Amino acid sequence: MLPALEQTKPQRRVQSDFSGGLWHRFGGGEHSFFDCRNVSGAQHPAISPRIPRRKWMNLSQGVQGMHCSNALYLVSDGELMLSLGQNRVRVLGDVSSEPKVFATLDRSVLVMPDFKVYDTVSDKLTAKYVRLLLANALVHNQDYVDEDGIARTIRRNTLHCVDFNFLDYFKPGDSVRIAGTKSNNGYYTIRGVEEFDLRFDENAFVAEDMPTCYVILDMPPLEGMCTVDDRLWGYASNYIYACAPGLVTNWYRYDGDEKSSFKMMVADRGPFTACTMHAGHPVFFKCNCMVEVYGNDPTNFSLVTTCLSGVAQGSGGSLCSVGGSMYYLSDNGVMRCSGSSARVISEALGTHLKNGVATTDGRRYYLSAVDEAGVRALYIYDTETEAWYKEEGANIVYLGYLNGDVYAYCSDNSVYLIGQDVTGNGTPLGEVASYTEFHPICDDARGEIVPVRLGLRVWCDEGSEIAIDVRYDDGEWEERATLQSVGERLWYVPLQPRVCHTLRVRARGTGSYRICALIWEYK
Repeated sequence: MLPALEQTKPQRRVQSDFSGGLWHRFGGGEHSFFDCRNVSGAQHPAISPRIPRRKWMNLSQGVQGMHCSNALYLVSDGELMLSLGQNRVRVLGDVSSEPKVFATLDRSVLVMPDFKVYDTVSDKLTAKYVRLLLANALVHNQDYVDEDGIARTIRRNTLHCVDFNFLDYFKPGDSVRIAGTKSNNGYYTIRGVEEFDLRFDENAFVAEDMPTCYVILDMPPLEGMCTVDDRLWGYASNYIYACAPGLVTNWYRYDGDEKSSFKMMVADRGPFTACTMHAGHPVFFKCNCMVEVYGNDPTNFSLVTTCLSGVAQGSGGSLCSVGGSMYYLSDNGVMRCSGSSARVISEALGTHLKNGVATTDGRRYYLSAVDEAGVRALYIYDTETEAWYKEEGANIVYLGYLNGDVYAYCSDNSVYLIGQDVTGNGTPLGEVASYTEFHPICDDARGEIVPVRLGLRVWCDEGSEIAIDVRYDDGEWEERATLQSVGERLWYVPLQPRVCHTLRVRARGTGSYRICALIWEYK
């Protein structure tokens, strides 16, 4: 049979556009990769290895949180640190060793669950949680003479106690919780503060003797936060919260006006899993729905719920807004949501990814997630070409974007730069090994084929190397040729004629190279 096939003129096919990207789970077209590793779309539509990563800093202890807003913030070994440059940090203060949730509003960076605020102007980290035990506090209408012999009157809108200087703890507008009394438990907004007096609304309290009571300034146990205009928004379990405008420590001011805080329970469909700002308003997700908040202030806030595949539990950090759409990891894969509908865009990656964290540079969506085999990798989606690329990233814990650079904290207690390194200060780690497995070569109309030759148009920089492996049907991978050259050339790889249904081709490379076209001939 082979001699007859050899007399047939070989069919020649060329693929010079690899815009389809990674498509290793389902039957993608010829303009796609069956699988790849450490391949980048930077030279689209040619294939090239990713840019070598750069190390930004080493840390002595693990990291419990990373935040990129006006700067790069890290929490490690019980300290909140500000990155000043490569391997340079400044400790801002002590925090707990629990995992952190961050949000930035104007000059304030809120650190939860510590309830501490870093002021970027005064350069101070301050604990905002207050819990004062007042002994013999007075709330009656009662005349008395103070320590200086001045006659004063205590009204039922005032807490009076000489145990603390209230000016050190509170300011007008703070909403505090009164606890430990018979009748006056609840949240109250402070209207005035003096040394030993807290003044509230007229007749705020019921007259009673209070041997002791607590005055507490706190905030909800938020599991996620986002910034929208002059408010921070957050969620905890089934509740949505918003702070008072411009006041990151005021979450319980319910005065029924535009300066009030906001709280609402959405009881059905389980707990919230993520939130973000999209199209100028806050958007919250559960596993199976999206809740959008519309309105200008708490007097007219309204919630609109849309049933769709939402953010998976444990993947709240995967939610990003890119180019007018929201991208996130759901129980059904990576979704692109542009409003009232969402669709899966990760057929190439399968449907079993979990524990996702992500960031974006404004064009690309960087997702670190664990596959069904328990292996974590970095998946990069180019929103313009709609192509996926896969990079090594087994130990990525946090991702963030700041001033043109993507930062990745990894479990080896190091922070790396992914991509261009706009700062130009990272330490290069050198070239990496990469590979691309092309879409299988076959002829569905004929069934069996006899591949006779492969050709690649390649460009190799000095010190680079490309190896070509082939695999017939379900056989083992066989290395066929290795190329080491400088410059551009058309490289032909001879094949031993062999009858098969499918020929798989894999290019493994080190260093810097480009593959601009793949040519194959078969009988």
